[in-house]
Amino acid sequence: MKGFLVSAVSSAQAVVNNYYGTQEQIVSALNNLEIAISTYKNAQKYGLSGYTGDKSTLTNLINSVQYVTVSWNNGSDLSSNTAWTTQADQDALISAVSSAQTVLNNYSASQYDVTNAINNLNNAISTYKNAQKYGPYGNGYYGDKSWLSSLLGSVNTVNISYTGNGQDVYYNEKWTTLDAYNNFMLVVDSARSVSNSSYASQDQINAAVSDLQNAINIYSYSQSYGSRSY
Repeated sequence: MKGFLVSAVSSAQAVVNNYYGTQEQIVSALNNLEIAISTYKNAQKYGLSGYTGDKSTLTNLINSVQYVTVSWNNGSDLSSNTAWTTQADQDALISAVSSAQTVLNNYSASQYDVTNAINNLNNAISTYKNAQKYGPYGNGYYGDKSWLSSLLGSVNTVNISYTGNGQDVYYNEKWTTLDAYNNFMLVVDSARSVSNSSYASQDQINAAVSDLQNAINIYSYSQSYGSRSY
């Protein structure tokens, strides 16, 4: 399983190092690396006693959740630029957030538990966003950027290890490689451009949200703790 991840990382690095790499190749490499990381994480196991997992990504994801209006009349009581879902759609997301919060509050939750909670909540958020409609009978329109703004507000970066192995970063601080940081910031900057655009369509905004959430996950999974002593 580790070999599968190493192969995906090598392929992604080859795209990064290719001066003539196309956007399609970059997107494909990101998608393949995300799948490999997710597969590798899900394959991890822990000792009998387990250990406490890093919950920072889960915390940010829970804090990024925003709900829209619930309509009982198929949106007929709402203006054309008001986003809405059914009560069932909202209840499903509330349940997913509650489950994630339980893991967050569990002091003994392992990294496996935390990773599963992140994946489950990500899926619930995507389902909820896809269920949203605008105005009467879903025929309204509006580029709602609230979720994108919230996600951008949750962005945090860590140290860059210029040695590439964390030896130049203190042992209690996180790091990533310069390439991982640059790839992440490319997506962040793209999302900010959409957020700042007065003419962004809802499809563009939704795509920016999806791309940014994927980038946040990849960036989080790429982080490690340094090994430099004080």
